[in-house]
Amino acid sequence: METNAQDCLLNYLALKLAPVLVGVKPSSLLSLYNCEYSGENRYDLWQEHKEDITERLGISFRELKHTSRGKQVLFYNDEILFNRITHTENLIFLKRFEYSFCQELEDYLEMLKARFNGSSFPHEIGLFLGYPLKDVRGFIEKESLPLAVKCRWQIFGSPEGSIQLMNMHKKAEQVFLNFTENKRDPMLFIERVSAHFKKVGSLVTVN
Repeated sequence: METNAQDCLLNYLALKLAPVLVGVKPSSLLSLYNCEYSGENRYDLWQEHKEDITERLGISFRELKHTSRGKQVLFYNDEILFNRITHTENLIFLKRFEYSFCQELEDYLEMLKARFNGSSFPHEIGLFLGYPLKDVRGFIEKESLPLAVKCRWQIFGSPEGSIQLMNMHKKAEQVFLNFTENKRDPMLFIERVSAHFKKVGSLVTVN
């Protein structure tokens, strides 16, 4: 069966968002733009099909910034993201960055968007993306904890829990690749493996 352009974008997003789709990451930030060299028009396809694609993936999204190249979009699981940012320690930390009056998830996302379009990059977005608080704090404060590892994000202090979490993200992407290489429906990937990843993810602790 011939794959159309919309399905290509859906498959691309499903791969990039695999850790979010299976519930081990609250959100991911992606840049969607057209590339004249490869001929991939992800921005145009997104503009035309975003409602259908996100409905098929069962995921929410918020367009945070429109640039000359395209859009930066936050894709997220509503419940997991809200639980993540309102965890007591995370909530206290976010209040340092203009989130004091936020109540609902919508409030936090609107404030994040406003700060995203401000004069400096809002590095607290790391909490929205599911990075451990110690790593977000370490990156922002620079001297609060020693830098341990540079990988997908910079890990500060004790690295074990953060690396476990990072490996979970990588594993979700690899399992998705195995599905697509065998021409299997990406929606089947979400249905069959999400329970497993959530169970394993609940055992990961970050100190």
